[in-house]
Amino acid sequence: MSIVQGQTAEIDAAFARNDYANAKQLAMAALAQTPNDSELLVRAASASHKVRDWHATAAFAGRLLDREHLSPAELVRAVELGCIAAYMLGGTPAVHTLYRPSRRFVRQIVAEQPDQSWFVQAALRASVLAGDHDVAFDFFLRLFGARWGNLSMAAARTCTLQAWCDTHGTPITVLEPARFVSSAEMPDASGTWSYVTQTARYAVIPRAEILLGWDFVITPTGEVISDSGYSSIDVSYGWFSNHVIEGTGLVVHLWSAVVQDIDVDVLVLAGPAHFHIGHWIVDFMPQLRALDLASDRKVVVPATAPKKVFELLQLFGIGEDRILRCDMAKRYRFRSALVVQHGKSSQPSPDSVRFIARSLNKPVAPGTRGRRLFLDRDSPTRRIANREDFDQAIAALGFETVSLAKMSIAEQRDALGAADIVLGAHGSEMLACFFMHPGAHLIEMSYGLLGLLWENAATSDYLGVRHHLLLCRAAEHIGVTIQRKDSDFHVATAALRDLVSTLSAG
Repeated sequence: MSIVQGQTAEIDAAFARNDYANAKQLAMAALAQTPNDSELLVRAASASHKVRDWHATAAFAGRLLDREHLSPAELVRAVELGCIAAYMLGGTPAVHTLYRPSRRFVRQIVAEQPDQSWFVQAALRASVLAGDHDVAFDFFLRLFGARWGNLSMAAARTCTLQAWCDTHGTPITVLEPARFVSSAEMPDASGTWSYVTQTARYAVIPRAEILLGWDFVITPTGEVISDSGYSSIDVSYGWFSNHVIEGTGLVVHLWSAVVQDIDVDVLVLAGPAHFHIGHWIVDFMPQLRALDLASDRKVVVPATAPKKVFELLQLFGIGEDRILRCDMAKRYRFRSALVVQHGKSSQPSPDSVRFIARSLNKPVAPGTRGRRLFLDRDSPTRRIANREDFDQAIAALGFETVSLAKMSIAEQRDALGAADIVLGAHGSEMLACFFMHPGAHLIEMSYGLLGLLWENAATSDYLGVRHHLLLCRAAEHIGVTIQRKDSDFHVATAALRDLVSTLSAG
């Protein structure tokens, strides 16, 4: 290994630890010995960008661009980082001096290597900052496709709800303060868990805009409220894509030149474009807590939402007279919009969990209980590898196999409310606990890599449902994977029989 290779390996190790200040120091020390090495210059510029040292970022990027015979990756990275630094130091006009001479080469590199998505991302960032909107939109479409052909692209500044409200004197109402919660308060048979909930709160944004399906609220002053969506703005989905330009406070997103004004106060429940009922239950329904203090508001829902969404809303007391159906991928401006932050569904607050359950849970007479249900997944992920043996085992134990995806909300309430034992793989099926009666048992099957997935344990515990983790073994054939946790798995049927026997005896 050469000296430079050893130095770059040490710098890369610092990057892997997210120790960017150390990575910058290491890169600068290495450059003192080898001042013209392009690999070291790229790392020095990248580390300076990470620590927001814009003068250093500009200097290292400039040194790169002064060199001849850069690789395509080095050229694209130098242009991108140079444009970011120039933008932060002088705004869009300052970017032009750096961007224009390299524009043709960057486009050529992207055209020649279309499968290198990070090239396209870097080119998108540089062209946006330079104000080269037509070229930027071409790069945007290369990355994300043209699913919504009627939409254009925009770049907007982002800010948090707190920051915008502080600047504009808008009050924030706290629904529930942050608090520490743990299984010490309610022992769990599967193990221990603890976390700090986030503060549940809301604010009213006047003249708020939204592109329905992309659930980030745009303020009347043009900023995107970065924490108004159900997931982080850093996450981009295929159906409504966005791209954050790190360090600049800008997000590139789909937009429409046409806006429909609706003179109504609203709470928007929409996005991002899919209607996974599990996410609706834990990510959207808790927002309805704010309506207790703002009962005159309409609830905006996509017109194409499935019947189950409206069934859910009915259970929360939101009838057709309160619902405003709007069209996906259209831009709306409302008199005002509630931005509700209820916390993370993966770290649920006890009050939010109980708020949901009060509407979803249906009291069932004790004499009608006793069912045992296995919740079969319709998804191609997390399938049971030894399915034949498993089916025989649960049949002998008296389990019925049902698919929640094929049942109406009313059918789910009836079936789950009458169940004493519910069995399912980790996933949205575990939200069955919202429909189950206190004292019932929920068995979560998960393989050893994941261990105790405490969000399901905590949610169950808050509701008085007894949660049990059945550890399984990841299958040799992984199957379809979307996330790390999506491996197929083998169920230890003997352990399942022993667990069910113990629960039955108790």
